Amino acid sequence: MLSAYKILIFLSTLTKLTDALDTSSPLLLNFEVHRGDSDNEMSIHNKLFFEKRADDDGKVDMKLTNDQVMYITTLKVGSNEDEVKVQIDTGSSDLYVMTPDVDCYYYSYSYRNKRTLIDIPTYFKRANSEACTSYGSFDYKKSTSFKKTEDVEEFYIAYMDNTDSAGFYGSDKMQVGDATLETAYFAVANESSTNSGVFGIGFRGRESAYYYSYENIPLRLKSEGFIKKNAYSLFLNSENQTTGSVLFGAVDHAKYSGPLTSIPIVNSTEEYSSLSSLLYGIDFYAGGEGGSNDTYSISSSTYQTLFDSGSTLSVMPADLIYRFGESLGGYYSSEGYYAVPCSNSEDVYFTFDFGGAKIKVPLSSLLIPSKSSTTKCYLGLMENVGEYIVLGDNVLRSMYVVYDLDDLSISLAQAKYTNDTDIEEIGSDGGIPSATKAATYAANSYDYSTIYESSVTAVATYATGRLPDEDEYSSYSYTAFDSDYYYTLYNTYDYNTDDYDSYLSSLTEDLYSTHTATNDYTTTRSHTTRSLAASSTSRISSTGSSSTRGSSAKGSSIHDSLSVKCFTLIFGILGTVFYF
Repeated sequence: MLSAYKILIFLSTLTKLTDALDTSSPLLLNFEVHRGDSDNEMSIHNKLFFEKRADDDGKVDMKLTNDQVMYITTLKVGSNEDEVKVQIDTGSSDLYVMTPDVDCYYYSYSYRNKRTLIDIPTYFKRANSEACTSYGSFDYKKSTSFKKTEDVEEFYIAYMDNTDSAGFYGSDKMQVGDATLETAYFAVANESSTNSGVFGIGFRGRESAYYYSYENIPLRLKSEGFIKKNAYSLFLNSENQTTGSVLFGAVDHAKYSGPLTSIPIVNSTEEYSSLSSLLYGIDFYAGGEGGSNDTYSISSSTYQTLFDSGSTLSVMPADLIYRFGESLGGYYSSEGYYAVPCSNSEDVYFTFDFGGAKIKVPLSSLLIPSKSSTTKCYLGLMENVGEYIVLGDNVLRSMYVVYDLDDLSISLAQAKYTNDTDIEEIGSDGGIPSATKAATYAANSYDYSTIYESSVTAVATYATGRLPDEDEYSSYSYTAFDSDYYYTLYNTYDYNTDDYDSYLSSLTEDLYSTHTATNDYTTTRSHTTRSLAASSTSRISSTGSSSTRGSSAKGSSIHDSLSVKCFTLIFGILGTVFYF
């Protein structure tokens, strides 16, 4: 019979040898922040501002310049370690890269919708492949380890900035930061209207394929043992900095101040697909010299709120933006934004309350300067037609955000801009280190209505993609079917009047009065946790390009490492057994 002492030795040895198999460690991926008006104009030096521009008719208008933001990092793909630069996007879930011979095209834009900031394409032109591969490409034909995924649907993704990419799915080796994935699943684009790929790190439910489901890169990092949980921290850094980071599987306590508070992820569908939660209130504080030192309530209503790092500006209902503008003594300008006095004071700020997690956002972060005036600024809030909020880059910079996709939570704290580090790994069990649940965490029960089947036909006249001199235009019809989003984007173009517009229509409201709808079925149901009616149709992700010096991956294969550790474990156990 084994003595208690020998049993303790055996258990201790087994624990140490098991720990030796643990290959997980925090994975830091740095990125550069680029801004611009289009793919070809992205730069880390561009700033957001309004300027006067004249159109073709000589009419002078105010235009928002450098309104797109990209977070660019570097990956190495395949047996030849082809270097590609891709945009990190929390609002999508697919990773795709370009082939060297990609069929590249670009749109010609003649009109920008002021309300949505979307450039409306009138036609597209073919371009050389180099236009879509200037930031790297992956030659899958020369990679000896690439495997094309057979018998699945083709890859296709489109964004609300009117860029899209198409191709096929496959798998190969990939270096992500200091991690080398033996099997990474991604898409290869052989058609595209943008010149960089996108690195989507969102929910699996947001993947583009309808019938084909796979483990995206964050899930592969977990499956291959690099991280213990599908969770990551996002640090956008201050506005005057050009770098930021995403930290997979860990929290950097040096990057925030005050408490780290967890709130539940709230989605409007059974399958989680968006990184959103509930905002319970917004307050405004005017302090400092000349300030009243009073706190005013901007809103005490509850809104479903999407955290969208791919959006430059934040999106809110019109009445909420009105209260922002009113609190600042501003006025609604002809440019479609509130004009307000410029301010750099740190003592004037808004507090966003997520049910206990309170984040201060300086007024200066929400202001867009005017190139023609040093005293007049514009409020960087865009109007939407729904009762939801999208927090973009101008608000998220004030937050340190930890997304836990396994346990469906978001942890928030006030961002602290520093180069110091204090990194702690997120374990497989339990919550986020040092985070406490918000007081309202378990109180999210809502009734909501969902149109789960809707066939809507809309007809408009538009350019079919031919060049203007071909004079061939036609009409088209399409079916809108999307149980996740309540609002659908429609583009309309009248060739006779040369009128182009883009607008959002609600499936539950104005759509019935303006379009023909058939086979509509509406159901009302109650969810006890994390459910709410509204959902977002903001530009969930923006595609674009820019140069960067991201971290390249290093390290040996995880399989090689495991084989050594497995031998160690086996000999250790045998030695312990023979000892007994």
